[in-house]
Amino acid sequence: MERLRSKDAKQVLKFLRDLYALREKNAFTSHLVSSLPSLIQADAYTYNEMDQAHGQASYTLWPDDFTPITDAPEILGRFATQIPMHAQWDRGDGQALKISDFLTPRAFKNKEIYNEFYRPMRIPHTMGIALPINRRCLVTIGSHRGGRDYTERERTALNMIQPHVLQA
Repeated sequence: MERLRSKDAKQVLKFLRDLYALREKNAFTSHLVSSLPSLIQADAYTYNEMDQAHGQASYTLWPDDFTPITDAPEILGRFATQIPMHAQWDRGDGQALKISDFLTPRAFKNKEIYNEFYRPMRIPHTMGIALPINRRCLVTIGSHRGGRDYTERERTALNMIQPHVLQA
């Protein structure tokens, strides 16, 4: 795990202080995804709930002006198990993972989830954490961007907040 710079550690602590404010679920998820840019730069941030038993998904997306593809929840629900990090998160490991931990860009581009979801939204790089709630529902927090892949410093920041997001 890469050490955070003092500036980064202060951002994590500020993020956590704000995270624990009492909110109802929709306000909490909106606050969560809109606060992630203070830790990690990306084009979009999501709070995802994937009902694995029924192949359904829902999400909260930030920023508001990021336009997802029309049938994004349906596609995400149908192809959720093709997300490279899915199997490890499904086993209860909520650590920060990115697509490139599992697949080369070329191998990822051969997946249906890439062609149906990630390519149309122009977000080939994803890194996220999981909140192991129960076997039926997988909850993930994701950051998505084009351009360059995520750094180990960004992974460390997400790993630091993961148990707190679960607790909050």
